[in-house]
Amino acid sequence: MPPAMPVTDPAAFPEDIQEFFRTMRDPVIGPQSVIEGNAFIEDMLPKSILRRMTHAEMEAYREPFRDPATRKPILVWPNEIPIAGEPASTTAAVEAYGAWLVATDMPKLHVYVSPGMINPPQMVEALAGMLTNYETAYVGRGLHYIQEDHPEAIGRALADWYRRLGD
Repeated sequence: MPPAMPVTDPAAFPEDIQEFFRTMRDPVIGPQSVIEGNAFIEDMLPKSILRRMTHAEMEAYREPFRDPATRKPILVWPNEIPIAGEPASTTAAVEAYGAWLVATDMPKLHVYVSPGMINPPQMVEALAGMLTNYETAYVGRGLHYIQEDHPEAIGRALADWYRRLGD
């Protein structure tokens, strides 16, 4: 039987990421931060890319979330990330998907950066030992929202990979 994909382990995250998830899961501070303060757009986004975003780019990200009521789904997301087996339903779904990824021969492309935040180069090495038909594309230095730092490189990596699939 193939090895299981790693499920999110809080100890694997840097301390600042662990603190972020603790804050988001706090029933008082999480909603204050996300719903009242729009923390994902105003704080996490700029801290999770290397370049400085323009005013117009920030406004585009703010647009769907101007009304605090529209930010509720953003608060749900960090509370659904499986950490230490919770929530159980999400953990089960991630484990099932991970098992499928290990078992399938479907072509896979992993676009990554360094140092990365939640998906560092060490994860690429671990996955290379678990997955078949797995390719990687290093696109440069980055943190989490890599599409903001390397849109052209990501596009080239996808186009090249897709072209090779047809060969």
